[in-house]
Amino acid sequence: MKGRIAITGSNGTIGNVLKDGIKEYQITSIDLPEIDVRKYDKLLEVIPYHSAIIHLAWDTKTDNFKSEK
Repeated sequence: MKGRIAITGSNGTIGNVLKDGIKEYQITSIDLPEIDVRKYDKLLEVIPYHSAIIHLAWDTKTDNFKSEK
């Protein structure tokens, strides 16, 4: 293994594709309800010693092309 990668929003479509495709790294899945990326102190507890963070977390219920914002 090359190292560790954290993926926020890891249970979404793109997150699942990445988790399946990145085999040479240990993947840390960061997603609701276990970890809320808006709680910065909790996020900092999870991400030390990672080579990269792929940030895909997004509130699709209030912020998307259907939300009329």
